[in-house]
Amino acid sequence: MFRKLAFTVLFVILSISLFAAVYNEAPVLAEKVRNGELPPVAERLPENPLVIQVYEEIGQYGGEIYVGAANPRGFGTDLHVTGFEPPLAFNMDATVGPNVIENWYYSEDFMTATLQIRKGIRWSDGAPLTADDMLFWWNDEVYNKELVESIYITQFQDTKLEKIDDYTVKFTFSKPFPNFDYTLAKEWGYLGCWFRPAHFLKQYHPSYTDRDKLMEAAKAAGFDTIRDYYYSIAGWSAKPIYPGIPTLIAYKLVEARPDYWVWDRNPYYWKVDEAGNQLPYLDRIVVKRIENVETLQGQILSGQIDIEVWSTSLDNYPLYKQNEAAGGYRTLLWQSDRGAEVMYMPNLTVKDPVLREIFNDVRFRRALSVAIDRDEINELLYFGRAVVRQMTLHPTSKYYDPAWEMAYAQFDPAMANRLLDDMGLAKRDSDGFRLRPDGKRLAATIEYWPEEPATKGPMCELVKEYWENVGIQVALKPQDRSLNAQRAEANEIEVNVWHGGGVTDASWPFAIGLVPALPHKGISWAPEWGLWKTSNGTEGMEPTEEGKRLFDLGDRFLATDSEDEKAAIAHEIWQMQADNVWMIGTVGLAPYPIIVRQNLRNVPEVGVFSGDFLWLHGYHPEQFFLKQK
Repeated sequence: MFRKLAFTVLFVILSISLFAAVYNEAPVLAEKVRNGELPPVAERLPENPLVIQVYEEIGQYGGEIYVGAANPRGFGTDLHVTGFEPPLAFNMDATVGPNVIENWYYSEDFMTATLQIRKGIRWSDGAPLTADDMLFWWNDEVYNKELVESIYITQFQDTKLEKIDDYTVKFTFSKPFPNFDYTLAKEWGYLGCWFRPAHFLKQYHPSYTDRDKLMEAAKAAGFDTIRDYYYSIAGWSAKPIYPGIPTLIAYKLVEARPDYWVWDRNPYYWKVDEAGNQLPYLDRIVVKRIENVETLQGQILSGQIDIEVWSTSLDNYPLYKQNEAAGGYRTLLWQSDRGAEVMYMPNLTVKDPVLREIFNDVRFRRALSVAIDRDEINELLYFGRAVVRQMTLHPTSKYYDPAWEMAYAQFDPAMANRLLDDMGLAKRDSDGFRLRPDGKRLAATIEYWPEEPATKGPMCELVKEYWENVGIQVALKPQDRSLNAQRAEANEIEVNVWHGGGVTDASWPFAIGLVPALPHKGISWAPEWGLWKTSNGTEGMEPTEEGKRLFDLGDRFLATDSEDEKAAIAHEIWQMQADNVWMIGTVGLAPYPIIVRQNLRNVPEVGVFSGDFLWLHGYHPEQFFLKQK
């Protein structure tokens, strides 16, 4: 017996039966239909297209826009605008609605989930999307050791996927997974592809194509392994990286050069507006690869960029406003979803045993926190527009408690000194720095990737000053993102820095930050605990009893469907963070500038720029359009 999961939908999603069975399409596609290059639009759409309510007005077809991507920050710019298409989709109230999957059902014990694919969706080359495309992803990628070395979604361990019919699949889990629908709406990494164009990728896959031929092709393309060659075509995530690979998103990649990428409309895209117009409205998106962020800012100010959502920064806000008229754009101030724009994480499993004992004393972490002058940070780096707060839940969370915001977030150097003295760290050397129990100077290195947000570097300089004012010597070590991730996962970092996202109800229960189920790049306040957890105690470092309690609470939250039990567990988890300050917040909820060309419409004036909601996905970039006079 199955029970359907109830959901609400923020955007009006109507059955196409409300309309006459007539659809409209872009002129460039209508011309191809007349020339016999495409089937009629009604034959390219599914039986029940997803209907999207536009923000301002029904759009006009045509035109192209330019997006800037500056390395290293521009690595994901393409997909922010061209779109994500996970199986299910988050509404902006953190409820889950249909997307590629039209209906889904759990068994009463939440040991199985049955998914029904929207019938009639086609890949961008016209091939039908079927259950076989999900089985190919699952059997030939996720559970192919040659291609995927580990499964990072722990609930997927020993999970089985079976085909019921051409449009229906069933997942059978090894333990109850009542929050699977959130995973279907959230995940977009290498386990977030969910559907793969099997008809296209089999020619590059070792299970379907002669290995010798594949290896020859790999070497000719400059790769040493079939695995690397395969992913140069398939891509590691839902983002297409190979021109010509079939896709389900609104735009298909047709050209990829070092200096720009070109995306053309997908003629088989499966969403329409309320009037029955096939989306997207735009013909083309050109992503310009720009040398650095500074050069990109200049192109924004001169009007050469039509929409920029990734490489903007609040410190440039006055400059953006001053140049709006000349640049022909408008500057929108959305809100970030971050509980902390920047947060600091003393590593509780740091290799130095003396430092590890110090970091594990809650008085030390509380001292670090109250030594920070958050009001000064807010004024100097955020024009006073951010919120002084501890790293905790976003106020929109149904589990949010305002008391957590100011837990050890007051500026109180006297308290910091008192806590450190009470720990037995009262002795100082001739330079005024405290001494550890072994007689060495108490010093720590803060390592950080100085991008996303760009305030990390200036803030680290301030935090260094604050902590040295209470007797702790601090060294700063900026580094490349990939190096930071490697060092964090290897337990090499003493104090790491990351942005404190993942605090909305669309993310935090299933993220690995607060309940560190895995050693994970930036979220690294106890990476060896995570390794201990995922290896069932055979590797890593055994957590404290409090750490084990945190893991247990995380497991229980994922396994229950009781809202009362979830609320109680959530409160205990976040109260533990408030008391323990494992992650030390600074300020959060800062405004985030979005640059939009004046006549690029259906872009909301007010919004939330959030990785939890896949950035622009919740605002449906497929309905953005260029308004002609």
